[in-house]
Parts: sequence; structure tokens; C-alpha cells
Amino acid sequence: MHATYKSAIVRTGPNQVHVNDPEVYKNTFASASPFDKSRFFYSSVGVGDAIGAIMDRKQHHIRRTLLSPGLRANVILSYSPNLHKLVMNCADVMSGQARQAKSINLLRYTRSLTVDVIGDFTFGRPMGLVNEEDEMPELIRDLQDFSSQFHLWKHFPLLRKLVTAIPKSISRKWMPGFVQLREKSTAAVNEYLAGKQAGKPVSNTLKEGTFLDLLLNPPEKITSEAPKPSVLIDEGCAFITGGSDTTGFTMENATYLVLRHPSCLQKLRQELDEASRHIKDVFSPQHLLQLPFLSAVVKETLRLYTPAASPLPRTVPDDGVMIHGHFLPDGTILTHSLYLIHHNPNFFTNPKSFQPERWLGSSAKDLEQYYVPFSKGSRSCIGMTLAYHEIYTYLAIVFSRFDMELFNTTDRDMEWRDHFFVKRKGVLKVRIVRDRWSGEEFTSP
Repeated sequence: MHATYKSAIVRTGPNQVHVNDPEVYKNTFASASPFDKSRFFYSSVGVGDAIGAIMDRKQHHIRRTLLSPGLRANVILSYSPNLHKLVMNCADVMSGQARQAKSINLLRYTRSLTVDVIGDFTFGRPMGLVNEEDEMPELIRDLQDFSSQFHLWKHFPLLRKLVTAIPKSISRKWMPGFVQLREKSTAAVNEYLAGKQAGKPVSNTLKEGTFLDLLLNPPEKITSEAPKPSVLIDEGCAFITGGSDTTGFTMENATYLVLRHPSCLQKLRQELDEASRHIKDVFSPQHLLQLPFLSAVVKETLRLYTPAASPLPRTVPDDGVMIHGHFLPDGTILTHSLYLIHHNPNFFTNPKSFQPERWLGSSAKDLEQYYVPFSKGSRSCIGMTLAYHEIYTYLAIVFSRFDMELFNTTDRDMEWRDHFFVKRKGVLKVRIVRDRWSGEEFTSP
């Protein structure tokens, strides 16, 4: 679009423009930026009381201040034994599938794993999806359905009120993903509240308590009303969706890209083998986060397949703004695409090519300012540190333990569509050839 019109700024609607300029993006998304989130966009996502959809700056700051202690680096580090256990369980289940000569649908296992993790952080217990026997757990289907319908929510924001007002027998047929996701979040919140009322400890694995603990027990220095059940339910839906889809998508993509590039697999395997005692024997997430080639693979995957595909909208403030010679009056919707920033050939040579080495050279520091997979500023992804720990742990264990190959998966299967989050056109499957830790070899599906 920008190439067609030979302009960094293009009008995409009656009151909306898209800007493809990383420098403008930095100003728009800076922590002290006067550009607010677009009410039209964020009020339509179906979870209006969740942190990601809060418009008011003060209220957003309060909510983020309440939740941030549960996602600090030291808290996530203390959770690493539990994360390691969940990833190992996922690897064991995948190995069991291979033992039955079955291929592995990576979406099924990566999403189940990330839902289990975020369920532990939100409600105080993993959701148990990895160990479900269904070919695709119902909650994962709900998340996929919800994502598929995102553009309806975006363009018809009254849908949320309508869906919650009409009988469930109708809404469940009309918007099954949203309705069933909300029902599951409601059930988990009610179970949590019942446990609290009965005096049962909900979670003994999290240093600061669950997200619901943090919302219901604010520190004295923060003036915050007790959240309504609808707020807890919205946050539950938002954390399950945002905390599973983007992270699981990155795990899938990294697996595909490494298997698709044998030289990359060889380098990664060598690095992981040299660090095996920190992976297999005494698990050390601090050591994993320092592995240069693993880090390069993660960064290049997030650059190439940016999890948040939709342009992120902000509203021009009262005084208006001049961008590339065009005056935009207050109220104009200004959008930026993280995908286009990550694929800008002025900063990333051969931007469509998978080159982890670009993050290892002398120019890597210069690239960091254009690396924004979790956005920037005070509205950036609150779960970024947790997501990195999940991705590193999963990749380290899976590639240390298994010899794998792609199974009935083509480049076309990896093409994607924008549903705010990303939906793949096909299915990414792998075959586990051998368990390197046990020496067990598996037959073909």
C-alpha cells in the first residue's frame, strides 16, 4: 500500500491514516505520549474491562500497578521450576504421541502449554489442557473461534452488549468462541472466589499471588475499588487469550524456521548440547537467557512473524499533529504496523529472510531500536518477561530432547491472516524421529 502510493502516510478510512515510519511510531508510543488508545478499536474487542482495553490513563496506570508485581523478573524466575515441569510434561505427552506413530500438531500442544501456564498465573492452577485426550481441547477451539470473529467485533462494537443480552442458546450458536471462552473464565473465577471464601490456598507456586489475588488485595498506597466479577472475568478472558496465542504462535514459528533451515538447527543443537547440564540436569533459566544463538533465533522469529499483526490505533490529541507534511486534526485515528517496522529493508537486510545471525553481529545493537514485538511505552505487553521465559524454556527442551522433522507442512501452510492475532492458513505438523535423552526411536505416522 505504501509502495503503491509512494508515501509513508496513507489514508485508510474517513478518519484514519496508516503511517509506515518507525520514528513516528516511537513518538506515538512513547511512555509520555499524548496519543491515547483508539476507543473505537479497543472497546470492541469483547473484554472492555481488561487492562489492554482500558482507555483512561489513570485507571490503566492503577491496573498495571496492581498487576505488575505478579510479572516481575524475580517472580517469574522463582516460578521457573513450575514452568520447567509444565514444559517437560508437554514434551512427555508429545513423546507419547510419537510412540503411537502419530504426527504432532504443534498448535494443539503449544497453545495447551501456554494456556496451562497463564491459567496458573491467573487462577492459581494450570488448566490441564496438555493432558486432555481430545485431538483439540475445547478451550483451544474456543480461542480459535474467538480470533476468527475478531473483525466482526471490531466493526460492530455493539455485538458485545448484544451477545451478553440475548439468550445463551442463541449467542452460543452465533458467537460460540466468545460465549464459551467467557463461560470458562466465569467458571474459573467462581471456583477461585469459592476457594478464597472457604479459606483454601489457591496457589502456593506464585511469589506474589495470582493475578486475581493482586486485583482483589491492592496495597494500601493504591486507591482502587474492589473489582466487580465482570472485571475479573474480562481479565481472565484477556489473559487466557493474550497469554496463550502470541506465545504459542512464536513457539510454533521458531520450531518451523529452525527445522526449515538445517544449518540453523545444527548451530542451535550444538549450543544446547554444550549447555545440556543447565537444561537436562539442573534447570537454569538464567543460563538459557544468556545463550547467544538461542536468543538470536527467538528475536529473529519474533521479527519475522510478529504476533500482533493488526495495525495498532492511537488517537491524535487535541492540538493535532503534523506528520510528513500532512496536518492531522484531533480525533484522527493514527495506526502503525509492527510487522512493517520489522520488515523495513532500511534496517533489516533481506527482511523476509530468516537470518538469526543478524542479531549476533556488530550492528545488532543498532537493530534493537526497531525490534518491537511487544510494542513500546506504558501500554506495551505486560506479560513480555513471562512470554520470553516460556519460549526459551520450550525451545531449549524440545530441541535438546527431540530429533524432529516437518510433516506434511509446506510454506503455504505457514501463510497467515490478520485476525488481530495471527491465524495460519494451514496446520504445522512435525514428526518426532528420536528421543535423544532416552535413545528411543519412533516409526513414521
